[in-house]
Amino acid sequence: MSAPRAPSSEELQFELISDLPALERFASAWRELGAEAVCTELMQGPDWLLTWWRHYGARRTLACGVFRHRGLAVGFAPMCRRWYRYRMGLAFRRLELLGSGFDESDGVCSDYLGIAARRGFESAVSAAFARHLADGSFGAVDECLLEGIDASDPMASHLRADLSNGPLAFAETVQAKALYIKLPDCWETYEQSVRKKSRKFLRTAMRDFELWTGAGGYRLHRAIDAATLEAGRRALTSLHGARWRKSNSTGVFAASRFSNFHRDFAQKALATDALELLWLTVNDEPVAAIYCFVGSNKVYFYQSGRKVGVPPKVRLGIVMMVLAIQQAIAQKRTEFDFLAGDDRYKRLFATESRQLISFRVARKSAKETVRRILTATVASAKGRL
Repeated sequence: MSAPRAPSSEELQFELISDLPALERFASAWRELGAEAVCTELMQGPDWLLTWWRHYGARRTLACGVFRHRGLAVGFAPMCRRWYRYRMGLAFRRLELLGSGFDESDGVCSDYLGIAARRGFESAVSAAFARHLADGSFGAVDECLLEGIDASDPMASHLRADLSNGPLAFAETVQAKALYIKLPDCWETYEQSVRKKSRKFLRTAMRDFELWTGAGGYRLHRAIDAATLEAGRRALTSLHGARWRKSNSTGVFAASRFSNFHRDFAQKALATDALELLWLTVNDEPVAAIYCFVGSNKVYFYQSGRKVGVPPKVRLGIVMMVLAIQQAIAQKRTEFDFLAGDDRYKRLFATESRQLISFRVARKSAKETVRRILTATVASAKGRL
């Protein structure tokens, strides 16, 4: 018996969701669709993106595309529209993914965004998205920007082919490298997978930390209910802020929009076993904290904080990371993901990496031609400096 024929993009029905109540009603189907996708990512889900919209949706308009086959939601493009002004003063009507459009002052970094498709429907959903984008079904836009896409996600290759072969101008950019660990079954196996120099450094960091704590030792705490969540949040925000004040900054948690987003999301994550908030105390004083999420049995490291003013050999950030990775291994997690950024401390721990990419398509117009010429001119001038 032959395998059932995959539907074509023309067989999918399209619906545009442009208001929050309708998007909230769709959340259950959205969650189910994500669970059936080849790549299931926490930051593509409703808990993260609906929370993001409530805190960051100002001056944006929802434009989410649902793709159905025989009544079943098989694809979802969580999008919004806004005006985007380039440095040269050109204003573009932009369509972009919810969770993207990072604001340096108080923005929430969202990685592994994208368009979700139920397994087996990737090609049809991608082609339908490209077609409806080109024909204006998502609204009147000058450009569409898809950021934070995992290059290894099968949807990325489908979107690349469909968008680059369509009527709109297409460009692809490598945004960042995301480092991660494929977690083994025990810490000793993991230690053997890193470089000898890194292995020695981690062991020395743990030894120096234990010498510093002395006979009283230390305690590792984990948020498991509302009370411990609040205790963990206080430890995290206080330690993070103290660390950045030493560098004449305030830290991201000082921004109310950022802090309020994570207050709300952490509560949702706790209720769905998607939160991993850990902190260390020495003599009952918090000295380090780490804030992670869990999705599809993977741990995503998001933020941390540590006490300042300790002896130079006491590397509290490194120790906290070691304990978090050990915890993930003990819980039989499959990955520990450091998200975007090629920071030195991430390279110390990571054993693998993947690329995050972006796709941009734009309608051909005089405005787009001017933008392209000015962008190339600025890039050329920078290259001559």
